[in-house]
Amino acid sequence: MTSKETTSLLRPPPYESIGAADPRRRGWSKSLLLSLLAVGIYVGFGHFRSGGGDSVQVKKTTNGKQPNIIFIITDDQDATYDSLKYMPSVQKWLVRGGVNYQNHFVTTPVCCPSRASIFRSQYTHSHNLSDVFPPHGGYTKWIKEDLDKDYLPGWLKAAGYSTWFTGKFVVEYSLDNYFRVPKAWDVFDAFSIPNLTALTVRFDIPVFSRNGEWPVIYNGQYQTDVLAQKTLAFVESAVALRKPFFIYTAPSACHTTVYARDTKKLPPEEAIGALSFEPPIPADRHKHLFSDVELPRPPNFNASREDKPAWLRTLPYLSQQNATYLTWAYRQRLRSLQAVDEFVEDLFTRLEATGELDNTYVFYTADNGYHLGAHALGMGKEFFIEEDIRVPMLARGPGIPAGSVVTEQTLHLDLAATFTALAGAGLPRITDGKVFPIIRDLPGVKESVELHEEAVSARKELNVKRPATLVEFWGTGADEALGRLFFNNTWKAVRTDDAKYVVHCTGERQLYNLNEDPYELSNLLPPGSTLDTIPSNLRKVVDRLDALLSLLAHCSGETCVDPFATFLHVNGGKQLASLSEAFDPSLDEFFRGIPKFEFIGCPAWYDPVNEISAFDSFEAKTASKAYAEQGGTTVFPGFALDPWSKVEVQQAYTAEVEQFGAALVKEPWMEDVQRFLRDPKLRDSFR
Repeated sequence: MTSKETTSLLRPPPYESIGAADPRRRGWSKSLLLSLLAVGIYVGFGHFRSGGGDSVQVKKTTNGKQPNIIFIITDDQDATYDSLKYMPSVQKWLVRGGVNYQNHFVTTPVCCPSRASIFRSQYTHSHNLSDVFPPHGGYTKWIKEDLDKDYLPGWLKAAGYSTWFTGKFVVEYSLDNYFRVPKAWDVFDAFSIPNLTALTVRFDIPVFSRNGEWPVIYNGQYQTDVLAQKTLAFVESAVALRKPFFIYTAPSACHTTVYARDTKKLPPEEAIGALSFEPPIPADRHKHLFSDVELPRPPNFNASREDKPAWLRTLPYLSQQNATYLTWAYRQRLRSLQAVDEFVEDLFTRLEATGELDNTYVFYTADNGYHLGAHALGMGKEFFIEEDIRVPMLARGPGIPAGSVVTEQTLHLDLAATFTALAGAGLPRITDGKVFPIIRDLPGVKESVELHEEAVSARKELNVKRPATLVEFWGTGADEALGRLFFNNTWKAVRTDDAKYVVHCTGERQLYNLNEDPYELSNLLPPGSTLDTIPSNLRKVVDRLDALLSLLAHCSGETCVDPFATFLHVNGGKQLASLSEAFDPSLDEFFRGIPKFEFIGCPAWYDPVNEISAFDSFEAKTASKAYAEQGGTTVFPGFALDPWSKVEVQQAYTAEVEQFGAALVKEPWMEDVQRFLRDPKLRDSFR
């Protein structure tokens, strides 16, 4: 492939919200396979080199200082409906002032698994926090799996950083467990909900717990404003320590307002049905904005689903009333983001005032994407579609060219590896990811990775591309507009630059040519088709993509970033450098002979024995067979809580908003919540 051809394949996505469609889109009609040959090799690095408790050799940047890192993560913010367009400060400081990673994806499109992937630098199947609620998700599962024993803040503390957290950690951090603070944070000041019988997300009733202390309620304050002031105080306090700092700040905007009845009395599979959703509540000063803004309606808005999986085909289409509601929800989402935008302006102003702007990297993203009417699904996340897996990803800092754009695929699980490399501490020991483009070429970053001989021997160069992205989900999907639940929504997908291939737990499969069909309107494997009846050119594509999916389905470490090396160890296979080499006609029979990836059943959580890959070990295959024979049940043992972490840093500066804080009184709070839930008129008054 020529350098000209390679360059032409690095094109922005088709959505107007993140870049105009490239006029050079190619189809599959004449050169079906060539459109998939666009994926360059990514040579993986070895096992982890830095981590909690390890001795870490630190490589400082050329100015002799380790840079500060600030990470802002919003909740459910889309990348495909123009939400960034309505955030002028984000545009000024981060879009025009930094780099826009236009093809950034989450690997599980729902909050808890996605956030755990950031902290652990792993796919969900590696860290195994695969749901939002216990027993397979939430903070209970986080504690059970001991996920904070080896994760991002610990790696950065080992590199000499102070670590600060405020905002949303994971769902279910509450009065039931607030005293068990995640390890490795010097200051941990997180949203805390009374428990799952109460309001889980409500912007006008902010409740925080600091370092395991009894929760504080900030009456009369707006949640994002409280978080903003806490973050600015973090900056002042961290600067006073005269050491590099890492601040993780996580506003809830633009998540829906969520009300819950007593989920603890329900079995886990019914807990989500106890929730009701409404659009987010904006700050009073923003409620009048965007009254004339219309919801974007791309070609897949309320589109035909005749070629989609069976459960999706049975859904009713959206009515005009539904569409009107989605428009209102869209406006409320934009309004709720305005407080975040103001916070971004204040943050950069504070960094300038402290003299730290030129030594600080600021990253901005969301935990997952969001759809609003796509494929008539109402509003929500949790699906394989582009709207749910694509998120904003912006970065600014020393050495990053202002106004730059990167179209190479990047993932949430790359973030921790990028942060530790910037910190001069190499790569995390358990990472499934790699360092971001542009950043991997900055002075000091390459040297940081090369500190570790094992990494250098396994990975000869940093400037390489990821061949494909694995996306995975288990469980129930929710329509947050109409209150519908979608069962059997367990699936895995592999996405290249040009194609998406999806395998559902029901056995149904989908294939999309993203060049000609960026809105996923035409499934090339429609209902009724089989691998033996589809055209031969499509069969060749499916055989390769299914093998790639099987390779990535249970990958860890080097296999996730260099999957092609595995083919060397398969009978009849050979060492492959890229997906393009896999399309050599001499390999047709080899790939056709690899058993296709499949699910045994449709559990609402990740269990490796429910998933059959040709590249699993013999032991895993044996377990899969036994799992099927016993009806697909899994028993999880009990666990004991660890003591919460010791606070190592005293905060020198206190946010002014703390004067409004008062200790939460649990019983009156709960009585007020129950009254609120029983009184529709009272609920309507908050609209």
